[in-house]
Amino acid sequence: MKFFNYLTIFLIFCTALQASEFSEGRTLDFYRARYNFVKNSEGELLKVIDKGIKSNFNFSKYSLKQGSWFKENKGSLIDDLELFSRKGNDKAAYQSSKLPDYQEKMDDLLNKIERVDLNLVFNHPEYQKMASIVDSELNKQSKIKYQTIANLEDSSYFYRKTVYRELLKNILKLAQNTFTSALGLDVFTYMAERYFDFFHESRRYRQSIFLHYLNNFSAQELGLTKLEKDKALSSIMEADLNWFHYFGHRSAVRNWDQYGNKMLLSVKRKSKKRIKKLKAKIIIGAPTVLNQYYALVNYKKGGEAISNTFYKKGLFSARPTPIFYFNSPNYVFKKRRFYELYKFASVFVPVPTFSFLTRYYLNLKYRRQIMKEGMIYGRYESSQQPLMTGHLLKQTLNPVIKHFLF
Repeated sequence: MKFFNYLTIFLIFCTALQASEFSEGRTLDFYRARYNFVKNSEGELLKVIDKGIKSNFNFSKYSLKQGSWFKENKGSLIDDLELFSRKGNDKAAYQSSKLPDYQEKMDDLLNKIERVDLNLVFNHPEYQKMASIVDSELNKQSKIKYQTIANLEDSSYFYRKTVYRELLKNILKLAQNTFTSALGLDVFTYMAERYFDFFHESRRYRQSIFLHYLNNFSAQELGLTKLEKDKALSSIMEADLNWFHYFGHRSAVRNWDQYGNKMLLSVKRKSKKRIKKLKAKIIIGAPTVLNQYYALVNYKKGGEAISNTFYKKGLFSARPTPIFYFNSPNYVFKKRRFYELYKFASVFVPVPTFSFLTRYYLNLKYRRQIMKEGMIYGRYESSQQPLMTGHLLKQTLNPVIKHFLF
């Protein structure tokens, strides 16, 4: 037992040590291995292709694996309830009066889930029929389009790409006429939505890795011209636009060459304002800015952490979001695991509004943050620190990112 305690202390020490080595030993080895640069006959860069983005679709296999993961980890819904009760990452500060209520509700929810045989749901002919349709429709889509992480010649490339959203909508509409069981339909709907999300978030994560390289290496080091670098940056930032961001889209079209730089400057300003929300009573010293989206923050309760300074902590908090605590490397992973498990568990509550609101509230706590964490992954990758990249991959809880990143 002592051995494992010493091993844990050693790993925490190594992780903390790596925090002080952010800028050491930069390398472009992974950059050179990962990307294909598509050029025209004049040698001008048109697109950047990420070779590591896979499009091997098997929805049935995914469902069974995620179902097994849920069954293996659902006990964490009880074990990790204390994380909901903590203030920050402080093991001593619990809102203990609320804990029994959480436990009682969670016990009730788990009892309902225990009565459901998920394998029976996933192997049902109706589910298998819809799983085949999902794979068939996704495999019709262009692999190259999916692997494109930057399109320098099209200022509407990602804004206009609604094909996957429309595809999912049509699949879910078909599912409503296929399933005779409400439970089967609810489970399929959740699994399909999350499946599409995982692939979308995987590409966004990898775009953020590319953003790290654009942000920290010169155009010459990257083998690009200055204009190509600026346009690639614009394309990455254009991917942040949702379909309802009409004016943001118009801004990108009008000022394509400098749109990315302009947006990063805007992010930097907003992050600076959010850092000011960190009062002296909760932090020690001034945060160290890492890039436009992240800073190292030393919390009085929790210790040093990498925090996302652009996205707020949640629906009711304006503070930055801690995404990794150096003295507790699994803390964020466990919280996110709790959120994923709880969202899936909410499918079994026969109140659709509750399920939707639960997911919306929890998604704000970590989904947007994960998509930008590729910038931190890239930072550790380019300084050759695999222990940290391993931690960061693990806490994405995204099987597409974890299995296919190289």
